[in-house]
Amino acid sequence: FFYRVDDRLFLVTARHNFSGKHWENGKFLNKNYSAAPTHVAVGFRSQSPTKFNSTGWTVPVQQYLLNLIDVAWQPVWLEHPRFSTSIDIAALEFTQPQEQGDVILDAWDEAPAASDPRSKLWVSQDISVVGFPYGLRGSFDLPIWIGGTIASEPALLHEYRGKQYPLFLVSAATRSGQSGSPVLTVRQPGCATIEDGAVRAGIGPRWDLVGVYTGRVPEDYDVKEGSAFGAELPPEAPTKPQIDYGEEIPEV
Repeated sequence: FFYRVDDRLFLVTARHNFSGKHWENGKFLNKNYSAAPTHVAVGFRSQSPTKFNSTGWTVPVQQYLLNLIDVAWQPVWLEHPRFSTSIDIAALEFTQPQEQGDVILDAWDEAPAASDPRSKLWVSQDISVVGFPYGLRGSFDLPIWIGGTIASEPALLHEYRGKQYPLFLVSAATRSGQSGSPVLTVRQPGCATIEDGAVRAGIGPRWDLVGVYTGRVPEDYDVKEGSAFGAELPPEAPTKPQIDYGEEIPEV
């Protein structure tokens, strides 16, 4: 998705989509060959359909190839200023072509200030992960909305394999293909919000960007790894003795 800061556009996604490598161990994700991408393709749809046929309206798409590396083969995307490659998020600056024409380019603006009630997140709050699970698409190639809830404290650093990260967990039926999807909170029509000190009632749904979806907790991640206090795995229950009912049990 696109994010706008001071009139500059950035394409934001999971870093491993740009690097082709696992964010934690640096290994190539493709099992067939070890290679990193040099470009990323971005498609923009037209403002309106152009023609109608037996299958419905057709919408033209203009596609652009954006460089991911410079002439020295170094990455040109931006990473987290503090956590660097330890955070699986990257932003690639994008200059809108002058000849772009009648296409749609919507971008999120800067996040609300910390004092804005819209910036407050809490455990059990509803969220949506908007992307393409397994490459599945809706009508006109629109993304699929996967609902979920915030599952860990969003205001605290999260412990993962002995390190702390600025992330929070969500409980959602996410799938492969959603990496880099925006994570949104959704306020239904009629919900009141506070903007500039005044209470306003929304006449339509409102979406606020709260994060970037980057992946799922691996299946081999156990209880001990998931605890900041190094909790031990629960002891196995003792095996009950199997009694042959033909045997005579001695008295104690």
